[in-house]
Amino acid sequence: MHTTLILMGFKKGKIFPVQFKELLPLKLKNSVSFKGLQVDAPRTCLQPMTEMFECFKKNEFSQTACAAEILAFKECSMLSAKEMELQKVNRKTNQLNPSSERLTTRQANVLLGKFPQHNDPAPDRWP
Repeated sequence: MHTTLILMGFKKGKIFPVQFKELLPLKLKNSVSFKGLQVDAPRTCLQPMTEMFECFKKNEFSQTACAAEILAFKECSMLSAKEMELQKVNRKTNQLNPSSERLTTRQANVLLGKFPQHNDPAPDRWP
């Protein structure tokens, strides 16, 4: 397979041929393995917590003066706890969440299982 690469800079517009070498087969496997990716704890409610602490500092840690900020932080933390429980249930049932940025290993395997690749077995040695 021949591809071309246009390099801009020293000689504008000059086309240099680049040879593509397939090092590994360009095929998907039907499953993925768990790599032990550690996900950071979600940083939810950071803004209400910061506002609450600023109010505490300004009012010498008086809870009555900062009741609105405390209430806002509690509401935010309860909402995020509900969302985390929903995500946990979705992970266990393999349901996909459209707002999630990443798939779990189990969810990826379910998706790959719905659309299996009928590939030839891997060669004994690489070319």
